[in-house]
Amino acid sequence: MALDLNQQIFKSDTATQSWGNVKGQYILRSRSDLRRGLNYELNVQAIEQINNVLNKWGDLKILADAKVSALLQAQIQTPLDLFSEAGLAARLQAVLEAAVAVGLSMDLTMGQLLNLIRAKPYGQGLSGELMELLLNETKLEAGLFGQYAIGFMAYANFVVLGSLHKTNEFPETGFQFVYDAGMGFIVGGGYRSFINLAIPNPSRLVYRFSNQLINGVVNKAIPSQRDQAIMLGSMLQIGVRSSYEVSELLSGEANVNPDDIAKSVFTIIWGQFQSIIFLHIGLFYRDHLVQILNRSGLPSEQTAPALQTLNAADVFQFPPYNHEVFSGLSSLVPSIQDAQVKKDFIEALSALWVSAFFISPINHSSESLPLPDYTGSLPTQFAPEIKSWINTSLNRSVDTNLNKEDILSFLLSQPLSVVLPKVGNVQDIARIVAPVFGNVAPQVVIQKLFSPQADLAAVGSYRTILSSMNKSFDNYVDREISGRTAAISNTLSGEQEIQSLFTQALIPGIQIVSDILLPEITNGFQNFDKKTLKEVLSSVLLTMIGRGVIHIAETIQSEVNHSIESILRNAVNNVASVLLPLGAKEIVKKPLEEAIKIIADILAPLPQDVQDEIFKSAVNLVSPIEGNAVDYANRLKNDTRFMPQKDEIERIANILFKHLSGKMVDFAVKLIPALFQALIDALLALIEKVVATLAKILDRITDFITKLVSEKLLDALVEPFLDKAKKAADLLTFNIFDLIGAGEVKKAVFDALEGAVKRAIQNTVLPIVLLPLQQLKLEPRKVVDVFRGVTDFSYENFSKIFTSHLFNEIEKQLSKALHMRNIGIDLKVPVSFKIKVFGIEQKFSHTFKITDVMLPTSTVLNIIMKIIRDNFSLRIFANYTNQMMESIQSILDLQNQITKQEQDKLLALKTYGS
Repeated sequence: MALDLNQQIFKSDTATQSWGNVKGQYILRSRSDLRRGLNYELNVQAIEQINNVLNKWGDLKILADAKVSALLQAQIQTPLDLFSEAGLAARLQAVLEAAVAVGLSMDLTMGQLLNLIRAKPYGQGLSGELMELLLNETKLEAGLFGQYAIGFMAYANFVVLGSLHKTNEFPETGFQFVYDAGMGFIVGGGYRSFINLAIPNPSRLVYRFSNQLINGVVNKAIPSQRDQAIMLGSMLQIGVRSSYEVSELLSGEANVNPDDIAKSVFTIIWGQFQSIIFLHIGLFYRDHLVQILNRSGLPSEQTAPALQTLNAADVFQFPPYNHEVFSGLSSLVPSIQDAQVKKDFIEALSALWVSAFFISPINHSSESLPLPDYTGSLPTQFAPEIKSWINTSLNRSVDTNLNKEDILSFLLSQPLSVVLPKVGNVQDIARIVAPVFGNVAPQVVIQKLFSPQADLAAVGSYRTILSSMNKSFDNYVDREISGRTAAISNTLSGEQEIQSLFTQALIPGIQIVSDILLPEITNGFQNFDKKTLKEVLSSVLLTMIGRGVIHIAETIQSEVNHSIESILRNAVNNVASVLLPLGAKEIVKKPLEEAIKIIADILAPLPQDVQDEIFKSAVNLVSPIEGNAVDYANRLKNDTRFMPQKDEIERIANILFKHLSGKMVDFAVKLIPALFQALIDALLALIEKVVATLAKILDRITDFITKLVSEKLLDALVEPFLDKAKKAADLLTFNIFDLIGAGEVKKAVFDALEGAVKRAIQNTVLPIVLLPLQQLKLEPRKVVDVFRGVTDFSYENFSKIFTSHLFNEIEKQLSKALHMRNIGIDLKVPVSFKIKVFGIEQKFSHTFKITDVMLPTSTVLNIIMKIIRDNFSLRIFANYTNQMMESIQSILDLQNQITKQEQDKLLALKTYGS
């Protein structure tokens, strides 16, 4: 399938869900069956350290009903059965089930991934081609999830598991990868990176991958060792295909019939041997044809196209069957003048044409296990010259139409007799298969190799056939494959990835067939149980496919690692939406936000060198066969707990341990201030509510006092101002009025003086004095402070303390407002009087002015305070007094709690900071 380079790899799912339902959960579950695994005990000290910290954390009971997760459990496993479950798992889990997840966004297209892979060493050359093939044969999808939790926890997991066979656990064939990490100290979270590499058609992937890999290996070895490399290629195909087909048979629900396994392996071996015979006959006559054309005497312009076609062909795809190409070659026959050259040309072209015809279906039926059918008519008759030559060789009329049986008989007669003594691989195949057919000539052995399967039944069952050739097959593998491994491996030194696939997958594959599978078929599978045999065979496929899977996961995870800090910081915005699913209250919102930020800073991004080390170990773990494949298989058989390359999975587990334990103290120390601040903020919010209630009561009291003073101050100020006014009036000079009026004018002035004073006070003094009274404000917190340390909240004591503060506060505020030294009035005293002038009584009116009638501000203030003291009692506010007392006590209690939380915070930092 063609890659969609614009396809987004990460599927964004922003819905809130239980952490237990997040993708990848199955492969993270600890396994009860610890085949190829163990509950990790080699680092008991590290496990106890984390568990001790978790339990110590759990002693802190603040903010929320935070539970300690189950004790940290560590499990490492390297399952090997790729038709059930295979890969690697390092699980360090003390995770809360009561946690929720929200999908996070990550931008990475298939095209970007491909470019990133191509920039890596494993993304170049043949290994790069294999990586692209793997991507083309899979459906890649990834997800990124943020975790939000209430409780104490710590976890880190690195797991890659897959299956090439559908099971209840893996309903979709392929591989899954999970890396996640998280931490909780009352509140917390983490993130998970999940990759699903679905393989819709495992057999097609295995066959295409192995073909391209093996052909690449062979082509690199061909310049110096062509024939050996060709045989090597077929033997390696036998190893890979047998590993896959037998594992698939063993994975069926019904008990597998050993004869079915024998038939499958027989078909693979027989098909590869037939392919080699066709290929070598074709190659021999291709080379021979080139030589003939070079000495044919034909003009170069006439032979050049044919020579170019013949020389350009790839070994494993040569000769590509194309009727038009071969017809074009046959068209050269009339131009060849020399009779012997013409005869040699027709003979060589006939053998080449037939070989090419039979090679194509074998090499291009990569998923077709049954042997090709060599019966039936040809799609097109060969060119007349070729048809005539073949019929003549078969002692038939030259015009007889040819069928598949005819051309096969032709090929296995004269052409085979020419090739057999000259090509070592054909001789080797004859020697390998010879024990099946008894004491017959090598050419007869090769001819019988192509017998219909029904005819082979006379020789014996498939198990019998394989048993007969087991020793000769094994001898060849030991001599020609195992013995030449180092030499061929050296030709691959320029591509380390291919060299690893060759030495740890392809070579072990054929060794396992030779030394284990064929003997087991012979003895009825007495030495290896079904599960172990699948593990042995799967190890070949796991190496071949699994390394590429790890490389893809590493490339993707590197991009996640570069971006996760900023992604998680953005994920803080999700906290408000997860509180309800978490069953958490609003008070934990800010601490949870802070926890996610801290995780983003210190836990989520792995240092690059640490990530590189983990994936390096992971690649080694999916390449489990080291050294002799038989020794490896026997260790699997003898110990179900045996874990190949155990040190690598332990290395990953220890890295995760170190990453977790090294961050726990830092996490707690950074989070503790936020936890306590949330409590303090909540207490402050409660204080604000109570303060608001207290403020309303105090406003009622000041409103009462303002009204009281407004009503009584005028009368209280008249007398002192009047006294001052009379003294000033005494000093007035009445001049003519007084003389004429014989003192009546002065009396009239004094009689009108009180009214003038009242008017002046009302117009001048009251606005000055009443304005600060109207602005009078009692600060609730100051009132509360007055009662700090008071233990006697009886009404009498409360009233005494409150009233004292009230009077002092009023006096203080008024004194500040009335900052002038004196308060003065100017009087206008209008009088009317009658005076006899020259004996005649006359009426006069006159306004007398008295200026600067002054009272000290202190006198005015004392008058105001006397009004308040004489007329105010807290009993007037009996309905509010108890509420006021409760409010003050509540605020004091809450403030004491805040002080205690500050102290507890310092203690917690000291306790959990180590």
